[in-house]
Amino acid sequence: MARGKRIGYDDVLPLLTAKREYGGYTTALCPFHDDHIPSLSVHPEGWYHCFTCGKAGGMDELYRKLLGWNAPIAPVERTAWTGAGLPSDPYELEQYINEAHSLLMQYDGTLGWYLKQRGVHNRIQPQYLGYMNGWYTIPVYDDKKSFLGAVARACPHVQESSGKRFDIPQGQKALVYVPDWSLVHVSDYLVVVYGIIDALALCELRIPVCTPTAGKLSMHAGMLDWCRKRIIVVPDKGEEDTALTLIRRLGWRGIALKLAYPDGAKDPADLLVSGYGEWLRTQIVQTTKGDIK
Repeated sequence: MARGKRIGYDDVLPLLTAKREYGGYTTALCPFHDDHIPSLSVHPEGWYHCFTCGKAGGMDELYRKLLGWNAPIAPVERTAWTGAGLPSDPYELEQYINEAHSLLMQYDGTLGWYLKQRGVHNRIQPQYLGYMNGWYTIPVYDDKKSFLGAVARACPHVQESSGKRFDIPQGQKALVYVPDWSLVHVSDYLVVVYGIIDALALCELRIPVCTPTAGKLSMHAGMLDWCRKRIIVVPDKGEEDTALTLIRRLGWRGIALKLAYPDGAKDPADLLVSGYGEWLRTQIVQTTKGDIK
């Protein structure tokens, strides 16, 4: 490897065992466990994932493992983080969202692995989720199905290298993301969470939910003026103060639900994948003092 060169897909390919190249990725034996049937998926975008042992990451880590972890790796010159590359022009953004959704639907078996880990894989088609260059795309619509904007959620390898979990188009104002407006219309309450994945997790549980698109501090009571019903705010573990600030400004509509998170869980999405989805649903139902239809 030349000094300063970033280790990439082409550097890793010659080191793979029992590899088979497809149109958008390569499969091979996984070096992180005793693998006899190729279960490693390696992608040109610079990430890998094993469907058997669950190991995932970037090319540097995979390269070192394939060489026995002993090969010296030259320092990599890091470039400035440029984000997900979401277009700022509304028309171009909508086209980008369409292309990303088509890509995820076509290569769902490999590109959808992180959504499976978070328990929201079933939301790909109904919420029109997509994938592009290491980011999952989530379009935002209003209750009339008009396109408002989008959010991008980084895959773990992108988050690790960039330090960023989410991105929005330049100039896009903070929006309220509602995964399923039909649930909101037929329910007598609304749940607020502080994360796109958390919102998708509650949508998976068929709970009417919304979340801000620009981080927890971007949500203010005025963004929920359209909702004239009880609003239950469900914060992540340790972020109860944020919820209390919001409910004070919501007046009679606001209710804070402070959950006793079990070990290993810190947010609603963790509860879903840890088998506590129905428990979470029950907590919300008891808070509303009614039944979810």
